[in-house]
Amino acid sequence: MAAPARPTARCRWSIALRAFVSDGPYGDVLAAPFPVEPDRRYGADWLAAVGLDEHREWYPGTIALSVAGCGTYYILVVTGSARGRIACTSDHFTNPPRFRPEPDFLSWYETWPWPWSVPTPGGG
Repeated sequence: MAAPARPTARCRWSIALRAFVSDGPYGDVLAAPFPVEPDRRYGADWLAAVGLDEHREWYPGTIALSVAGCGTYYILVVTGSARGRIACTSDHFTNPPRFRPEPDFLSWYETWPWPWSVPTPGGG
């Protein structure tokens, strides 16, 4: 009899993420859907347009992935209509999130500018 198949990396990630969302310290924030829609354009009043408040959580249903500098961040949407998408956000509430063109996390990750792909000064 063949050994049972091992879960793929994507499957293990999904299982771990579900456990973190439901049991982890951010369960309430991650359980709420991210209300921003990828194909809609928002202005400076985007928080009010999606029913959020500047004095509460701005990015429910998301996980921070990286800091891009100057108050700019990348987030992964884990709940809501944009689930699986990456958005670029700001630490200023008048700047609405902008979704990356990639359709999902894996596509975005595969286009990440790795350090070894950047030419070094002097061509080394």
